[in-house]
Amino acid sequence: MKHFYSLLILIVTLVILPLTAQAAGPEEMLRGVVESLKTSGDPKVLLKNVHWQTAFDNLSDYQRQTMKVGSPQALENYYVRLFDDPAGAIKAQLEDYTVGMNDEAKKLNAEQINRVASLMKTQIEEGKQKLKSVQYEIGQADIKDNRAIIKLTSIHAGKTAETYVKMIRIGDRWYFPSLDIVASTSGVKQ
Repeated sequence: MKHFYSLLILIVTLVILPLTAQAAGPEEMLRGVVESLKTSGDPKVLLKNVHWQTAFDNLSDYQRQTMKVGSPQALENYYVRLFDDPAGAIKAQLEDYTVGMNDEAKKLNAEQINRVASLMKTQIEEGKQKLKSVQYEIGQADIKDNRAIIKLTSIHAGKTAETYVKMIRIGDRWYFPSLDIVASTSGVKQ
């Protein structure tokens, strides 16, 4: 009997859930993402719903060079690392700037990077906690061809903020075309 339940869970996880997720409209997809955000408090949930090829195509050459990303997969890896290890991501991004610096300048630069990374880590952790307490209201999608815009209202500590979430449909699935969604769902404007 125990194996039956394990098999049933495996079938639901691998077969049924992906089929229903692909058939979902943009509001349902956004609602699922918001629920996952609130449950986990982890903004990396958003990264699973970005269409990385589109996000990569929308970057300028300067952004690709600065972020050191040469492919959609590298862009995704960049953001995963940024959430997991802000200090490491910043250090990797800025290491080229230290070439030619004397040891004292490198030390000062490293101290500044560590301060910024520490601040980012604190903000990410605060953001995770805030995500759990923010209430979201998802509006009706305005769909034109394979694009949708949905009004997302955030309510936290008596303050309300509205943003518009852009989505694209690739095949039968809706995605975020960029990382703008990360900023718009991180909470209410202060």
